This record gives sequence, structure tokens and C-alpha cells, in this order.
Amino acid sequence: MSAPGTSRTDGTLPSAETVLDTVTPPYVGRPNAETDAVGPTYVLGMVIVSVPFLPLLALVWPTRRVLSASGPRGGE
Repeated sequence: MSAPGTSRTDGTLPSAETVLDTVTPPYVGRPNAETDAVGPTYVLGMVIVSVPFLPLLALVWPTRRVLSASGPRGGE
């Protein structure tokens, strides 16, 4: 047995507007510039924090590659 008002006599279901009783108007989406600015601001902050570490990375990475290529290899 179905709830009252949830099915019609012809066996089809009613539309959502018929079943949904609400006093609030439907939500209409709109752009939100404040929220859209959060992502680029976060990325910019990460770039600003990461840039000072680039010289260190430029020294450590090639040094490790040279040392690992010239060092002893395990299993030989």
C-alpha cells in the first residue's frame, strides 16, 4: 500500500512539485566570487611557500643522483 498522494490511478508517479510540500522558494544558483577566489589564493600561497625551497632542491637532487650513480651497488 502506498502513501496517500504518491501514486495515481493510472500507475504513474506524480511530479516532484506535487509530492514536495515546502514554504521556501526554489534555490536558483548564482556565482559566488568570494568562494571562487579561495582556490587560486590557496595555490598562490603554496607557490610562495615553495619557491624558497627551489634552490635547495636544485642542489640536493643532482648531488643525490651523482652519488647514487657512482656509489656501490647492492647485490654485486
